[in-house]
Amino acid sequence: MAGSVFGLGAQLDVEYTTWCFMGIIAFTIMFELFDEHLYAKLDGSIYLEMMQKVYKELTILGFISFGVFMAINTNSVGHGAALVAFEFAHIVVFFSAMFFILQSIMMMFLSKRLKMKIDHICSAPIPELLNQYHSRGMREYTSTFHKRPYKHIDLRNQMEMKLLQHFFIEQYALEGFDFASYLHACYDKSFLEVCEIEISSWAFFIFLLILNLIRYKVVKAFWPDEVDYYGNSTNYTSYELYEGGGDGHRRLGGGGGEVDSTLDFTTVASFAAVGWVLFFVSYFLFRAVRNAELKLLNIAGCDTTFQYEDRLEIIQDGISRKEQAVLDATKDNVEAVKALKIKEAEQRSHLRERSIRIRDMEEMEYEAKMAEPGILSSITSKASVRIKEIKEDMVDRVDEVLHRHSQAPPPVLISPSNRRRTSLAADDFYTGLQNRDVLAELEMKREQQFIQEEDYIGEVEGKGADDDEDDDDPEWANINEEGELKRLREEKRKAKKLKKEQEEKEKKKKEKKEKEGVASTLPQGK
Repeated sequence: MAGSVFGLGAQLDVEYTTWCFMGIIAFTIMFELFDEHLYAKLDGSIYLEMMQKVYKELTILGFISFGVFMAINTNSVGHGAALVAFEFAHIVVFFSAMFFILQSIMMMFLSKRLKMKIDHICSAPIPELLNQYHSRGMREYTSTFHKRPYKHIDLRNQMEMKLLQHFFIEQYALEGFDFASYLHACYDKSFLEVCEIEISSWAFFIFLLILNLIRYKVVKAFWPDEVDYYGNSTNYTSYELYEGGGDGHRRLGGGGGEVDSTLDFTTVASFAAVGWVLFFVSYFLFRAVRNAELKLLNIAGCDTTFQYEDRLEIIQDGISRKEQAVLDATKDNVEAVKALKIKEAEQRSHLRERSIRIRDMEEMEYEAKMAEPGILSSITSKASVRIKEIKEDMVDRVDEVLHRHSQAPPPVLISPSNRRRTSLAADDFYTGLQNRDVLAELEMKREQQFIQEEDYIGEVEGKGADDDEDDDDPEWANINEEGELKRLREEKRKAKKLKKEQEEKEKKKKEKKEKEGVASTLPQGK
């Protein structure tokens, strides 16, 4: 092969290269399948966002590692101290990525376990905790429950968590608040912040590097011989191996002399010092968090661990009273609902009976009204109304003819058609005169009927007034207006309408009498 990337084509073996590519592709496929399965399992949870942040940080570290690899393999850094520095940076980035992944996985499992523990503590009833406290004999002063407040004791932690839970709910008046879900959200936010490397973290790392550089300058200024010996890159055989075509540059270890293979006491002391510093920092943070927790318990009313029992008993008494009050209120509500349903059923039964009685009374009144002659004649004479109207119209025509004849000019020659019309008008006139007695008799009967109807209207109006007075009665007020009272008011309205019609007919009757007075001045007979 003439050449390829980085000049490695001549040294490549086709078989091994093919197997390497197949292995990389197989690893990529397996990683994709695992990633899809992980996404499906973590969908909708906080762990999915946590995993995405891990991918983000790994991508950044991967670009850094790839850049270091390209710089080394393209001979951009030469052969010397720069090469060793880039190799060391490459190794540090790799191990940083590995530790970051392990830390994220550990935080995920820790988060899940801590959430389960929080759910168990928040849902645990107070009597159960008190029973464990009494059964284990932790009321004595000699117990580690009271003598060692900084020692981890599971029961004490549960009691303190329960005290803080109720203190939080009472302090902010959050009745029925889900304290466990609130803690879940707080822990999720904290874990996401830990899994994401902030810019401030990188800035602090740069600050540490600057401090290390300052340390190097100070040591070089005061102890130049030591710096020249340990800082001389010719002590490392990696460059010689690299120049010879070997792979020793990947080892970054093993000096050219006997001193390089021995373990330096200064290095061990440095690591030990850093370890003790981290230990004291962790212990300081633990004491600070524990003191803050004890301060909250002090605000909640527990100055010492001996007051945990009394405080939990007070809280349990309050919970029992609230539960009993809720049960009593529920019982009272159930009884009130039952009483209301019984009362509604009685009212419906009363209204039904009332409606039946009123309907019977209306039927009796209707039968009585039908028995009266005036009312019966007014109902049965609807068919003869048209006949009476025709007769009245005939009388009006006769009066009109008489009025026209009284103002007629002297007789003139009449054509046959006009003569026939005049003859018909005369026949109508004399027929009307012959039926005058019949009409007078009908009017007399109508007058009697009108008087009877006037009496009935007065009776109905009086009853309507009584109905209006009954509207103020609480018993009548419960009756539906769509039912009984509506019929009585409708009857009153019909009576008023009938009275108005009678007045109009009375007016027509007076006008008719005036016309009859004019017709009486004419001669009787043909």
